Amino acid sequence: MEDVPTPQIEAQSSDKMARIRDRAHTVCVHCHTRKVKCDLEDSRDNTCSNCRRFNHSCIRRTGARKRTRPASPRRFSQISVSPRNINATPGDARAEPALEFSPRVSNLGPLPSPESARDDAQPKQQTGFIAAHSVLAFHEPTQPTVSEGSISQSLRVRDAILTATEAEILPGLALRRALTDAFFEQVFHNYAIISQEDVSSPHSSILLQQAVCLSGSLTRHGPESMHLAHTLYEKVKTLLYLDYETDNLTTLKALCLLSCWSVKPPDKISLDGPWYWTGVAIRLALQMGLHRESTYLDNPRAPCLRRIFWHLHTADKLQMACWGRPPSFGSKYYDVKPLTINDFDVKNIQSEAFLQTSKLCAIIGQIADLQLERRSVSQDEVLGFTQKLWRWLQDLPDDLHLYDFSAIKRPFCLATSELFIKYFGAIVMLQLLQGEVNQQRVTSVRSLVAASCMARLYEEIHIRERSKSLLPIHGFFCMLASIPQIYYRPRCAEKERVRQEEIGILCSIMESIRGKYGGSEMVLHKIRGIENQVHSSMEQMETDTNGVSDSFITQHGSESLENLFPFPLEICSQMELIQRSVYSEAGSSMQTFLPMENEWANWLVTEGHGFVDLLGLLQNVPDTI
Repeated sequence: MEDVPTPQIEAQSSDKMARIRDRAHTVCVHCHTRKVKCDLEDSRDNTCSNCRRFNHSCIRRTGARKRTRPASPRRFSQISVSPRNINATPGDARAEPALEFSPRVSNLGPLPSPESARDDAQPKQQTGFIAAHSVLAFHEPTQPTVSEGSISQSLRVRDAILTATEAEILPGLALRRALTDAFFEQVFHNYAIISQEDVSSPHSSILLQQAVCLSGSLTRHGPESMHLAHTLYEKVKTLLYLDYETDNLTTLKALCLLSCWSVKPPDKISLDGPWYWTGVAIRLALQMGLHRESTYLDNPRAPCLRRIFWHLHTADKLQMACWGRPPSFGSKYYDVKPLTINDFDVKNIQSEAFLQTSKLCAIIGQIADLQLERRSVSQDEVLGFTQKLWRWLQDLPDDLHLYDFSAIKRPFCLATSELFIKYFGAIVMLQLLQGEVNQQRVTSVRSLVAASCMARLYEEIHIRERSKSLLPIHGFFCMLASIPQIYYRPRCAEKERVRQEEIGILCSIMESIRGKYGGSEMVLHKIRGIENQVHSSMEQMETDTNGVSDSFITQHGSESLENLFPFPLEICSQMELIQRSVYSEAGSSMQTFLPMENEWANWLVTEGHGFVDLLGLLQNVPDTI
C-alpha cells in the first residue's frame, strides 16, 4: 500500500524544491568550477566571499542560463539552520532572530563587515604591501597553489572546530549589550578604532563582536568575570586561527583589541599577551601598507586606518618603554600624517583623549629610544624633552585638563585621569634618564611630585571602583610611580604617613587587577622587595631634602617646574615642593634632589639600567615576600 502524501509533507517538499531552485543568477568562474555557492550578486565590491578569501580575481561567469525572473534580494535576517541553532538556549545569540543574523553565507566566511558594506565601489587591497623598489614587486595577483582537495578537507575540519568550540556563538543579548556598553564607556578611549556600527549593524562581524565583548568583560567585577573573559578570548583566538573573517580591516581591529588580554606574567615567554598580539597586529598593518601615506589617498576608510596605525604606534612605544625591547616602528620607515580630530567619526572627550595620548606617547617613545641607546644624555637633551612635555600640556584642549581656569577640579573622567598618569609617568622617566650628580643617580622634586600626582589619580580611580578598566600597561606606571616614593625618607611624621599611604594606593591598584593582569604579582613583589632593602639601609640615606644641590633645577630655574606642574596645591601631597622652588631666589640652590640609596644608584649607573628595566629589578627578590 503506497503512502499518501499529506498536505504538510507536500508543503515541506515544495519549500525544499523552492530552496533548491533558488540559484544565484550571477556567479563567478571559480565558484562555478568548484560547484560551491557564490554570493557575487550580493557583493558590493564585485568580489565574492570565496574569491576574497583565496585572493582570486573574481571574474563574472557568462553562462547560457536564461533569466526567467529578476533576482530577489537575499534575506540577511534569516537564521541559519544547524544543530547549534536548534539546541540554542535562550541566552545564545542564534536564538534571537530579532537581532542576530546568519554569520556565514557559505562555508568560507561571514558576511562583509559594516564598513565594507558602507563603502560602495571601494577598492580592496587583496595583495600584501610590497615596496615598488623591491625585486618582488609585481602588479598582477598570483593564484594560490593549494590543491582543491586539501581546501575542501580543511573546510570540513574548520567546520568541525567551529562546532566543537562554539566560537561563532555570541553571548546572550542582554549580556552582549552590557559588555558592549562597558567597552564604549570604559575602554573606548584606549581603542578608538571601533565604531558603534561595527557591532550593532545587521552585518556585524562575529569575530569583532566577540573581541569587543572580551574587552568589555575585563572591566567586570567578580570571580565569574574572568571565566567569561577566558571563554571569549578562546573564541576570538579560534576564529583568528581558522581565518574565519574575510575582511582584513575587521581582523586587524580584533587583533588590536586582543592586546587587552594579559593574564600570564610578562617575564614568561608566551604567545598570549599584549606583546604578542600587538606584534601580530603591527605585522598585518604593515602588510596592508598602513605605514605609507599613499595608502590613505582617496581611500574611504582612511580615517579608520589612520587611527589604527597611530593606536599601534602608541602601543609599540609604551611596550618599548615598559620592557626595553626594540620597537617595531622606526620613524624613518613611515610617513603617515599625524592624527587630527577630523579622523574621528564621533568627536568627544574620549576621541580627544585617544588623540592626545598618541602625541604624548610619541614623546615617551623618544625618551625610551634614548635609554635603549645606552649612552649618557646631556642636560640640553633633557631640557628639550622638558619643553616638549610642557608644550604638549599647553596645547591640551580645555576639556581634558584636570582643573579649569579657576583651579576648580573638573568632574572625574577616566580618560583624563589615564592621560595624566602617562604625563606624570613621562616626567619620572625623564628624571631616570638624566645624568648623575657625584656619580649617584638621584630622584628629584620633579619625579617625587609626579609620582605623588600619579598615586592620587590612581586613588580617585580606585575609589570609584574603576581599577578593573585599567589596561595591563598600568603595571609599569604603578612601578614607575613607586620608585621615587620608596627612596624618599622625610623627617616629618605626617609626610612619612602620606608617603606610605601613596605606596599603598599603588599596591591596591595591583591587587585589584591581579586576576586579569599576570604581572601584578611581580610588580607587588618588586615594590615590597625594594622597600625591604631600602628600610635595611635607611640609616645610610639622607632623610631630608637638605644638603644636596639640584644642579639641573638651578641651571634651568623654577620656570621648567612651573611649566610642568601648573596645578593647585590640592593635586597631591608634595605639590608644596614646587611652590618652594618657584618662590626661591634665582641662582640659589633649592636643594631639591632627594638622594637614592647607594645600591640602587650604583645599579643604575654601572649596569646601564634605567626605567625600561623597572619590571626586572631585583631578580634575587624571592617570589614570595
